[in-house]
Amino acid sequence: MVIESRVCKICNLEKPLTLEHYSLNSKKSGYMLHCIECKRKQFRDWYYKNHEEQKKRSLIWYNQNRERSHLQNKRWRTANKEKRNEITRKSWARHREKRIKEAVAWGQKNKKAKLAISHAYRARTRNAEGRFTKEEFQQRITEQNNLCFYCGCELIIPIAEHKIPLARGGTNYISNIVASCASCNSSKGIKTDHEFQEYRNSANKNI
Repeated sequence: MVIESRVCKICNLEKPLTLEHYSLNSKKSGYMLHCIECKRKQFRDWYYKNHEEQKKRSLIWYNQNRERSHLQNKRWRTANKEKRNEITRKSWARHREKRIKEAVAWGQKNKKAKLAISHAYRARTRNAEGRFTKEEFQQRITEQNNLCFYCGCELIIPIAEHKIPLARGGTNYISNIVASCASCNSSKGIKTDHEFQEYRNSANKNI
Protein backbone atom coordinates (compact mmCIF):
# COMPACT_ATOMS: atom_id res chain seq x y z
CA MET A 1 0.00 0.00 0.00
CA VAL A 2 1.43 3.37 -1.07
CA ILE A 3 1.18 6.12 1.57
CA GLU A 4 0.78 9.64 0.23
CA SER A 5 3.09 12.38 1.42
CA ARG A 6 2.86 16.13 1.75
CA VAL A 7 5.34 18.99 1.96
CA CYS A 8 4.76 21.02 5.12
CA LYS A 9 4.07 24.70 4.33
CA ILE A 10 6.23 25.83 7.25
CA CYS A 11 9.33 23.61 7.38
CA ASN A 12 9.14 22.56 3.68
CA LEU A 13 9.90 18.96 4.61
CA GLU A 14 8.06 16.11 2.92
CA LYS A 15 6.38 13.81 5.43
CA PRO A 16 3.94 10.87 5.18
CA LEU A 17 0.31 11.99 5.11
CA THR A 18 -0.67 10.19 8.31
CA LEU A 19 -2.01 11.21 11.72
CA GLU A 20 1.48 10.76 13.12
CA HIS A 21 2.68 13.78 11.13
CA TYR A 22 -0.45 15.79 10.19
CA SER A 23 -3.64 16.67 12.05
CA LEU A 24 -7.03 16.40 10.41
CA ASN A 25 -8.62 19.61 9.18
CA SER A 26 -11.83 20.15 11.13
CA LYS A 27 -13.34 22.57 8.60
CA LYS A 28 -12.50 20.70 5.41
CA SER A 29 -11.98 17.07 4.57
CA GLY A 30 -8.36 15.93 4.64
CA TYR A 31 -5.22 16.95 6.53
CA MET A 32 -3.75 20.27 7.64
CA LEU A 33 -1.18 21.98 5.41
CA HIS A 34 1.42 22.18 8.19
CA CYS A 35 2.82 19.24 10.14
CA ILE A 36 2.16 18.56 13.81
CA GLU A 37 5.75 19.30 14.82
CA CYS A 38 5.63 22.78 13.25
CA LYS A 39 2.23 23.49 14.77
CA ARG A 40 3.55 22.61 18.22
CA LYS A 41 6.59 24.83 17.71
CA GLN A 42 4.34 27.70 16.62
CA PHE A 43 2.23 27.32 19.76
CA ARG A 44 5.31 27.16 22.03
CA ASP A 45 6.78 30.29 20.46
CA TRP A 46 3.47 32.13 20.78
CA TYR A 47 3.00 30.98 24.37
CA TYR A 48 6.45 32.15 25.48
CA LYS A 49 5.92 35.53 23.82
CA ASN A 50 2.49 35.97 25.42
CA HIS A 51 3.11 34.08 28.66
CA GLU A 52 2.20 36.84 31.12
CA GLU A 53 -0.90 37.91 29.19
CA GLN A 54 -2.05 34.31 28.92
CA LYS A 55 -1.57 33.81 32.67
CA LYS A 56 -3.77 36.84 33.39
CA ARG A 57 -6.50 35.59 31.05
CA SER A 58 -6.36 32.10 32.54
CA LEU A 59 -6.60 33.49 36.08
CA ILE A 60 -9.60 35.66 35.18
CA TRP A 61 -11.37 32.69 33.58
CA TYR A 62 -10.54 30.46 36.55
CA ASN A 63 -11.90 32.97 39.09
CA GLN A 64 -15.13 33.22 37.08
CA ASN A 65 -15.46 29.46 36.57
CA ARG A 66 -13.98 27.79 39.66
CA GLU A 67 -16.56 25.02 40.04
CA ARG A 68 -16.55 24.28 36.31
CA SER A 69 -12.75 24.16 36.27
CA HIS A 70 -12.57 21.82 39.28
CA LEU A 71 -15.20 19.52 37.76
CA GLN A 72 -13.41 19.41 34.40
CA ASN A 73 -10.07 18.68 36.05
CA LYS A 74 -11.60 15.97 38.23
CA ARG A 75 -13.22 14.28 35.21
CA TRP A 76 -9.98 14.41 33.25
CA ARG A 77 -7.89 13.02 36.14
CA THR A 78 -10.37 10.18 36.66
CA ALA A 79 -10.43 9.29 32.96
CA ASN A 80 -6.67 9.66 32.43
CA LYS A 81 -4.97 8.29 35.54
CA GLU A 82 -2.04 6.68 33.69
CA LYS A 83 -1.50 9.72 31.48
CA ARG A 84 -1.66 12.05 34.50
CA ASN A 85 0.92 9.94 36.36
CA GLU A 86 3.20 9.92 33.31
CA ILE A 87 2.95 13.72 32.96
CA THR A 88 3.76 14.11 36.67
CA ARG A 89 6.78 11.80 36.41
CA LYS A 90 8.15 13.61 33.35
CA SER A 91 7.60 17.03 34.93
CA TRP A 92 9.36 15.90 38.13
CA ALA A 93 12.29 14.52 36.12
CA ARG A 94 12.67 17.78 34.15
CA HIS A 95 12.46 20.06 37.18
CA ARG A 96 13.73 17.78 39.95
CA GLU A 97 16.06 20.23 41.69
CA LYS A 98 13.50 23.04 41.54
CA ARG A 99 10.71 20.79 42.88
CA ILE A 100 12.88 19.62 45.79
CA LYS A 101 13.76 23.20 46.77
CA GLU A 102 10.10 24.26 46.55
CA ALA A 103 8.98 21.27 48.63
CA VAL A 104 11.61 21.92 51.31
CA ALA A 105 10.75 25.63 51.46
CA TRP A 106 7.01 24.90 51.71
CA GLY A 107 7.58 22.28 54.39
CA GLN A 108 9.60 24.70 56.51
CA LYS A 109 6.86 27.35 56.29
CA ASN A 110 3.98 24.90 56.78
CA LYS A 111 5.25 22.31 59.27
CA LYS A 112 1.84 21.44 60.74
CA ALA A 113 0.22 21.11 57.31
CA LYS A 114 3.12 18.94 56.16
CA LEU A 115 2.64 16.62 59.14
CA ALA A 116 -1.10 16.35 58.47
CA ILE A 117 -0.45 15.49 54.81
CA SER A 118 2.24 12.97 55.77
CA HIS A 119 -0.04 11.20 58.21
CA ALA A 120 -2.93 11.22 55.73
CA TYR A 121 -0.66 9.53 53.20
CA ARG A 122 0.43 6.89 55.72
CA ALA A 123 -3.21 6.28 56.57
CA ARG A 124 -4.15 5.82 52.92
CA THR A 125 -1.29 3.40 52.32
CA ARG A 126 -2.51 1.33 55.26
CA ASN A 127 -6.17 1.74 54.23
CA ALA A 128 -6.89 3.39 57.58
CA GLU A 129 -10.25 4.99 58.19
CA GLY A 130 -10.63 8.75 58.67
CA ARG A 131 -8.75 11.99 58.09
CA PHE A 132 -7.84 15.06 60.12
CA THR A 133 -7.03 18.61 59.05
CA LYS A 134 -4.20 20.93 60.05
CA GLU A 135 -6.80 23.08 61.85
CA GLU A 136 -7.92 20.09 63.95
CA PHE A 137 -4.29 19.25 64.74
CA GLN A 138 -3.61 22.85 65.75
CA GLN A 139 -6.62 22.67 68.07
CA ARG A 140 -5.20 19.50 69.62
CA ILE A 141 -1.85 21.27 70.24
CA THR A 142 -3.71 24.17 71.88
CA GLU A 143 -5.67 21.75 74.09
CA GLN A 144 -2.35 20.25 75.23
CA ASN A 145 -0.94 23.74 75.99
CA ASN A 146 1.81 23.12 73.42
CA LEU A 147 3.18 20.26 75.56
CA CYS A 148 3.97 16.68 74.53
CA PHE A 149 1.06 14.35 75.36
CA TYR A 150 3.44 11.75 76.82
CA CYS A 151 6.40 13.44 78.52
CA GLY A 152 5.07 16.99 78.95
CA CYS A 153 8.03 18.75 77.32
CA GLU A 154 7.48 21.90 75.23
CA LEU A 155 6.70 21.07 71.61
CA ILE A 156 9.28 22.63 69.30
CA ILE A 157 8.15 20.63 66.27
CA PRO A 158 4.81 18.96 67.13
CA ILE A 159 4.31 15.51 65.62
CA ALA A 160 0.87 14.02 65.01
CA GLU A 161 0.97 10.73 66.91
CA HIS A 162 -1.62 7.93 66.71
CA LYS A 163 -2.67 6.70 70.16
CA ILE A 164 -3.60 3.38 68.59
CA PRO A 165 -1.05 2.87 65.76
CA LEU A 166 -2.25 2.49 62.17
CA ALA A 167 -0.34 -0.80 62.06
CA ARG A 168 -2.62 -2.10 64.79
CA GLY A 169 -5.90 -0.96 63.30
CA GLY A 170 -6.01 2.60 64.59
CA THR A 171 -7.97 5.23 62.70
CA ASN A 172 -6.77 8.53 61.28
CA TYR A 173 -9.56 10.56 62.90
CA ILE A 174 -8.49 13.42 65.16
CA SER A 175 -9.92 11.48 68.15
CA ASN A 176 -6.98 9.05 67.73
CA ILE A 177 -4.39 11.83 67.32
CA VAL A 178 -2.27 13.55 69.95
CA ALA A 179 0.67 15.93 69.63
CA SER A 180 3.99 14.50 70.75
CA CYS A 181 7.67 15.37 70.65
CA ALA A 182 10.02 13.63 68.22
CA SER A 183 11.63 11.58 71.01
CA CYS A 184 8.35 10.09 72.28
CA ASN A 185 7.10 9.51 68.75
CA SER A 186 10.25 7.53 67.96
CA SER A 187 10.27 5.59 71.25
CA LYS A 188 6.59 4.68 71.15
CA GLY A 189 6.83 2.69 67.91
CA ILE A 190 3.75 0.47 67.51
CA LYS A 191 2.74 0.58 71.20
CA THR A 192 -0.67 1.96 72.11
CA ASP A 193 -0.79 5.10 74.23
CA HIS A 194 -1.53 3.04 77.37
CA GLU A 195 1.27 0.57 76.64
CA PHE A 196 3.71 3.41 76.07
CA GLN A 197 2.75 5.15 79.31
CA GLU A 198 3.29 1.88 81.18
CA TYR A 199 6.64 1.47 79.43
CA ARG A 200 7.66 5.01 80.44
CA ASN A 201 6.55 4.49 84.05
CA SER A 202 8.49 1.25 84.23
CA ALA A 203 11.60 2.84 82.74
CA ASN A 204 11.40 5.75 85.21
CA LYS A 205 11.19 3.33 88.17
CA ASN A 206 14.38 1.61 87.05
CA ILE A 207 16.34 4.87 86.91
